[in-house]
Amino acid sequence: KIVTLAPELPGAERVVRFLVSKGVRVQMGHTCATAAQAKKAKGWGVTGVTHLFNAMGPLDRRVPSLADFALDDPDLLTELIVDGVHVSRELVGHTLRRRPRNKVVFVSDCCAASGFRPGHRARFAGGWVTTAKDGSLRRGDGTLAAGGQLISQIHHPLGRNHLSTGTAFNRIFRDYRGTDRQK
Repeated sequence: KIVTLAPELPGAERVVRFLVSKGVRVQMGHTCATAAQAKKAKGWGVTGVTHLFNAMGPLDRRVPSLADFALDDPDLLTELIVDGVHVSRELVGHTLRRRPRNKVVFVSDCCAASGFRPGHRARFAGGWVTTAKDGSLRRGDGTLAAGGQLISQIHHPLGRNHLSTGTAFNRIFRDYRGTDRQK
């Protein structure tokens, strides 16, 4: 079981400690947390970051964000959407050079509305989304709502980051304890 939350919200410490006491893995994500807030949350028992760089503060030279903290902390498990839409190939490469190899997990952001031809409209997360030319799902204002590719379909952006297909899929199938499912 995994719960993702924003550690800067009121009551977050109490929620994190309760969930951890029940054996739930707690991760930070979809948050404006600073690096200092992320460090505190790690002390409460948070062990990972959901969708690094997405719906969180940017890398910042003056006020470090969760993204900055996640790149430098050797212990946090870091989920990274590698579909070429959510995070640029260059930033994926930068992340892979900075993070311990056993602490990066490739994920997809696809959902039930994913996989349709461009122009297809569907209800998703309380509103309408349209499949864009790149396969992603976009809200009416153009905001990215979700990815459009299954994890098995996104090996090309990984290859452009100089990862072999074997290395890429080894990372994709790594479980949350840092071991390989294939072994």
